Amino acid sequence: MGCVVVANVQNEQDTQNQTFKVPMWYWQEDSWETKEKTIWRRYQDIESAIIEEVYEERNGPKVANLDKYYIDLNEYAQISRRNPTKQWKVKRELCIRADLVRETNRFVDSQSTAGPFYDVPTAGGYHGFIKAWKARNEHRSDNESLELAACGIIFEAVRDGKDSYQAEWLANSLRKAKDSSIENISITCIKLYTMESFLYKMINDALRDNDQSRVETLGPFCYLLFQTHYDKSLDKHQLWGVVYRGTVLDDAMIEKCKASVGEWKCWYNFASTSRNRALAEEFANTLFIIDIKLARGGLSLEKYSMYEMEKEVLLPAGVPLRIDQVEYDNEKQKHLIYVTAKTRDTACKSLQLP
Repeated sequence: MGCVVVANVQNEQDTQNQTFKVPMWYWQEDSWETKEKTIWRRYQDIESAIIEEVYEERNGPKVANLDKYYIDLNEYAQISRRNPTKQWKVKRELCIRADLVRETNRFVDSQSTAGPFYDVPTAGGYHGFIKAWKARNEHRSDNESLELAACGIIFEAVRDGKDSYQAEWLANSLRKAKDSSIENISITCIKLYTMESFLYKMINDALRDNDQSRVETLGPFCYLLFQTHYDKSLDKHQLWGVVYRGTVLDDAMIEKCKASVGEWKCWYNFASTSRNRALAEEFANTLFIIDIKLARGGLSLEKYSMYEMEKEVLLPAGVPLRIDQVEYDNEKQKHLIYVTAKTRDTACKSLQLP
């Protein structure tokens, strides 16, 4: 279970300190190391959102359903479905939003067997995955696209054995955006993407591996998320300049990058980058130093993510990259790969307005 984020909850403001606080849920873990210290673990973002939603309901049963457990909010207890005698205490705390730290690092990339880059932009990413779905669904309205995205997430969650309650919550969040503005649809997709859940990993794995079997199911959400880069209401969140992303590469992949200096490559997946270099370097042996020169820039998600300190900047799927330089930092013992993200006028046009 990871760190907590609550997507559908209004921030609670401390009027005295003018500090925004958000509700977070914890469960008490039995400590095998010491009997003297109580250890509280944060729920995963989406689990906390599910619990908070039930907590705020005035009527109905005060039971929040998770995969292997359910939360009895009358007793403030987490109860095992398999063995109801196994119970753990839960608690709710208001925490300062600016201080929230995610327990997993989303800025360290997991690589496909193809390596850190792809050579053919039209085979995957925007053109080969997202645009392929859109080409077959040109007639779809926003409401229909939201419904297809919701159904696709549920289908893939079942196929992958993910938590069905999480899948339903994600799907319902998308359905709530129906009959609303393009801006609200964009913000909904961004919030769901920034949450710590199976969703952002699932869509990026499908894009990174160019899994064509998932175009019809995950293509709708990927399309809606891609469109956030062209939402005029979010223009003020466009960002240019240097951002960072970590990864773990073996020697063969590093040599491949060195041999590709001056060449254009691309990433098929959505790339979460950070303006916080130290955060991106953590747990990585290689650091991408990315100079964003895209026509519309990267999209700063800082306002919509509960993790302000991550300073997340999203690069769209299929982003074209020129490898400029590869060097080794002896002091930090990390490979540094300098790349430029820039829309090309020739072969790689994956960021032209759809």
